[in-house]
Amino acid sequence: MTYRDIVVYLDTGSATSARVDAAVELARRFEARLTAVNLVPAVSFDGDWQLCRDSLQSSFEEAASRAGVAHGHRDVPPDASAARDFFAHDADLLVVTQPDRRNAGAVPVDFPGRLLLAAGVPLLLLPVGWDAARAIGRRPTVAWNGTGEATRAAHDALPFLRDAVRTALFTFDARYGLGDAAVEGFAAHLHRHGAEVVVDGWRDDGRGDWLSALFASLDRERSDLIVAGAYGHPRIAERLFGGATQDLLGQDLLPVLLSH
Repeated sequence: MTYRDIVVYLDTGSATSARVDAAVELARRFEARLTAVNLVPAVSFDGDWQLCRDSLQSSFEEAASRAGVAHGHRDVPPDASAARDFFAHDADLLVVTQPDRRNAGAVPVDFPGRLLLAAGVPLLLLPVGWDAARAIGRRPTVAWNGTGEATRAAHDALPFLRDAVRTALFTFDARYGLGDAAVEGFAAHLHRHGAEVVVDGWRDDGRGDWLSALFASLDRERSDLIVAGAYGHPRIAERLFGGATQDLLGQDLLPVLLSH
């Protein structure tokens, strides 16, 4: 498994340039085709909207061509609502930026979450203000708790894990102890897929919380990517995800690869 098709979304927000640069680098690294999907609404094909759309497309094509990346460009239809309208099913990986209420006019705040729930494709969520020159996925941390969502996320991240210098398998559980068969077995499974894995297990003794433990682990491992399952329900409009996923959506330190 590798990433053959990557989709990056373009909008009028300030994070678009860094998002494109990060996606271009990933496409070059994995020898993938990169498709830009323009979210600027096709209100009119004249005037400022058209100039904005043309500018976004031109900047994307210049960056992709400069990197020698095969690329294409799509526009969302005016009435876009379903995942198919955002061309998410044509990809192995979607690249977006975390929700930013300061740029809510550029793209809806709930767009990444709704896209993830509907697409069936892993989503790479970049922090607002992300520096595209920073590496992504050379030292990933897989947050794993034995659930289907977490297991799927690890498998969706295998191209990163195989290419990484070191992968940390983080777990936070009241039952965790040295020699935990489930955790060690999953680490061995990832190793058989070519990942260099170390287990970083934390026992939940009730005196701390999983997020604090996770960020302590990220700091200790010098991680540059969080891999995690997303827990939510597409019919809950006002709150798409549970608390753990909301915590990851809200943190602004590292990219997160999410699967649902």
